[in-house]
Amino acid sequence: MFSLDSSGELRDDWLGMFSLVANIVLRQDVEDSVVWWRNHDGFSVSNCFRRLYELKYSGIMVDNGRQEIISTIWKAKIPSKVKIFGWRFMLNSLPSKVELFRRCVIRDASSLLCPVCSEYDEDLNHLFFTCVGATRVWELVFLWLNGDHLSFGPFDLELPLVDQVCARLSTLVHPSFSMFFWLLVSWCIWWSRNNLVFNNKSWVVGDILISIKSFGWDWFSIIAKRGLDVDKELWFSHPVDLVVG
Repeated sequence: MFSLDSSGELRDDWLGMFSLVANIVLRQDVEDSVVWWRNHDGFSVSNCFRRLYELKYSGIMVDNGRQEIISTIWKAKIPSKVKIFGWRFMLNSLPSKVELFRRCVIRDASSLLCPVCSEYDEDLNHLFFTCVGATRVWELVFLWLNGDHLSFGPFDLELPLVDQVCARLSTLVHPSFSMFFWLLVSWCIWWSRNNLVFNNKSWVVGDILISIKSFGWDWFSIIAKRGLDVDKELWFSHPVDLVVG
């Protein structure tokens, strides 16, 4: 018997690990042995990345559209943990309530409501794009970028929402930065969602916007060290002047 730390990040790591083994069927006709996935010579970082690369481009896990987005994520100038977050998002492996129910981690179908709005089941499209709490965050982000929150919605639910958000962001910032802002906002939404679920912290859109600006400045200042001239005050007040053209 053991208990999980209340930290949302640690709990997510555990649930992610659980999802990897949840569907494995144990065999009784072979002797137990310790092997590394796809390589019986043992674990190494190089064969780990080789296998991830194979999966990314083999078409087994993702279609061509998602492969292109994932490739852009890996190349983005953002922290590694956020690249992994974006990769998991595109593979639909973030532990939303609906995903955990699909994996049989959550067994009660009545407990799938979004923790932010309590109106709809929590899948990734709802949590990050169509939930009233997420929509308000995105409206403030678009207001921050160009002074017009109306450019955020509505969506065509028959088309991938990530593509639609990045396309709208590309009308405000240089296309190379649309992925940066999508991941920045989505990361902060996920971080705030976990604080709500695991630490009982309130969902306050103004505070989430501050987090977006602060995290974004940390990431963007790293890019600045590579040759961009960045004004911190301008970033917090009107960042679009830094990321256009």
